[in-house]
Amino acid sequence: HLNVVATVDCASALLEKGDRCDLILLDLNMPGMNGFEGFNRLQSAAPDTPIAILSGSVDPSDVSQALSHGAAGYIPKTTAGSTLVNALQIVLAGEVYVPPALMSAQASRGGKSDTKAVPLADRQMDVLKALAEGLTNKEIARRLGIAEITVKVHLQSIYRKLGVSNRTEALAAALNKGLVSLRK
Repeated sequence: HLNVVATVDCASALLEKGDRCDLILLDLNMPGMNGFEGFNRLQSAAPDTPIAILSGSVDPSDVSQALSHGAAGYIPKTTAGSTLVNALQIVLAGEVYVPPALMSAQASRGGKSDTKAVPLADRQMDVLKALAEGLTNKEIARRLGIAEITVKVHLQSIYRKLGVSNRTEALAAALNKGLVSLRK
């Protein structure tokens, strides 16, 4: 079921009385957030529950702060319905979601650009490009006509070759290395 609350205090009270949840979505401007204080409270109350930020802000510093606090995703309120569903599926699958447009800002804030060639196979490049479009593993598998487990194997190889551990880091590295670009 779905619990909708108006404040961090209400969310905290639900968690304290033992309500379990699969995902917590927080607005940066939600009463009780006080920067990321509310986020930290809820993270302490439900350490095994992913917390994603749903926000009207697309400020790169907000994205960076959310990720550094351990957010499982950063989703702008302007996100289209189908993309929102994909983002939530990615977060629920244990990955970190940041839209490619915001990932570009994150990558450029990282400073250094590494243009060293990364030897990715053609199929791995196909998977990486689909990843940059924000597709889920299931959608990538469907598009490429391969099994979902094969997508996961390709992703693990991509992560290893890029020296990263998740989708978000892979996108940042791929953007920095010029392996993918974002379509406007």
